[in-house]
Amino acid sequence: CIPTECFLRCSSLKTVNITTLKENIELCAEAFRGCTVLHNVYFSSVDWPTIPVLHGHLVLPATVSLVGIRAFMLCNAITHVSNDSPLTTFACCSFMRMYGLVCVNMTTRMIFFNMFEECTALRTVHLSEKVEKLGFGAFSGCSSLVTVERDTSDRPFELCESAFDNCTSLTGLKNVPRLSAIKEDCFRGCTSLEQFPLDECRHVSAGAFFGSGLQSVALPVVE
Repeated sequence: CIPTECFLRCSSLKTVNITTLKENIELCAEAFRGCTVLHNVYFSSVDWPTIPVLHGHLVLPATVSLVGIRAFMLCNAITHVSNDSPLTTFACCSFMRMYGLVCVNMTTRMIFFNMFEECTALRTVHLSEKVEKLGFGAFSGCSSLVTVERDTSDRPFELCESAFDNCTSLTGLKNVPRLSAIKEDCFRGCTSLEQFPLDECRHVSAGAFFGSGLQSVALPVVE
């Protein structure tokens, strides 16, 4: 594994090449926190060569089993984050305050608590059909976030408390027909959110759309 705080605040570190004999690679808590010019982490093994990636793209292969708390916080030169396996475990705040991040493409089953909080340049998020839950504050404060799209799926989808709190540029979510719950303050302060379909949502909590820009909603049948 890459130990806790191994490269903490290595502000001149630009690239990392991880070669391993193991199938499970752990990137522990704050492993790369504060590596402000780090733009690529390359993964390779004795059985397969280094995976080529574009400048600024962090692609986590299926061999990465854990990304610890604040592991990449303040890695501002990384512009894109994606992962290959729904079995990868992410801790809270894994990618918090990555101010250069613009695009996210995730396959994990849950976007954990505050995972992308205050990534203020983030504009687009794509979620695979395997993603079933956005945790507390998952994208809170992502003020440039415009669109969130999920692959078409019949699986229930849950939005936890403050998931999009103060995402002031957010205009809506795509392909989320089976929302099981929208929790407290989920869309609080989303002033660009003008429409939202609630006709198939099973549960909406208090304050879910507090201070948003909603102009029209489709409500479920009220019993």
